[in-house]
Amino acid sequence: MGSELDFLSAVVWDHPHFQQGIRLFNQALDRYRQWATNPKPGELARQIEDGALQAAVAFNELRDEAPATVPLADYIARCQQLAVTTRELVRPGLVQPVAPSRPATPPRTEVPPYRPGEPWQHPDYLAGAKLFNQALEQYQLFLKDKSRTEFLKPIEELAFQAAKKFEALKSVAPEGVPLGDHITQCYKLISDCRRQHLEGGSAEPANPFDRGTTGPSRRPALPAYQPPQ
Repeated sequence: MGSELDFLSAVVWDHPHFQQGIRLFNQALDRYRQWATNPKPGELARQIEDGALQAAVAFNELRDEAPATVPLADYIARCQQLAVTTRELVRPGLVQPVAPSRPATPPRTEVPPYRPGEPWQHPDYLAGAKLFNQALEQYQLFLKDKSRTEFLKPIEELAFQAAKKFEALKSVAPEGVPLGDHITQCYKLISDCRRQHLEGGSAEPANPFDRGTTGPSRRPALPAYQPPQ
């Protein structure tokens, strides 16, 4: 995977949140290239995946204001690929790596016309919403008893699969369907699960690749989630 991905360029846009996303991704990729020579579960693998997901969140939140010349969709896809490939190396067979290109256009599906203010009735959209809502429900149960850390990985996986469902629909979704918001919520839920895992887990020795960047254990708590309607 390291030969397929390269560091992202920050020169295309000087927006501070875009620059932060670039830093998060490039730091994650730098760590990945050193970790991948002998990949093992642990703190460094979590930092790589978390950094890639945080970069995806940063880029996704800029969709509405980014100039047309900024390849946000490609950058988000690269973040997804880095996160998924890291996860696959740690837990082989759990997920399939994604390509860095735009998601393939899903086959045409006959669905009722979209009505503003009502849920879009596309089956994949409804499936993504169901996955996210399941993840959110389980996360709320976890918050009531944070000793149940075994909930976190399944929650992450549900949210990740929901994000992939929503991403695949971007080329066919009617105007007004807030896919970008839903994708951002999925990534934020994943990131919050990883933060909770790090805060609740046993302390591990510092790794040589931690260069003082802002990590999940030092981020403020995320705002309350709003499930897709």
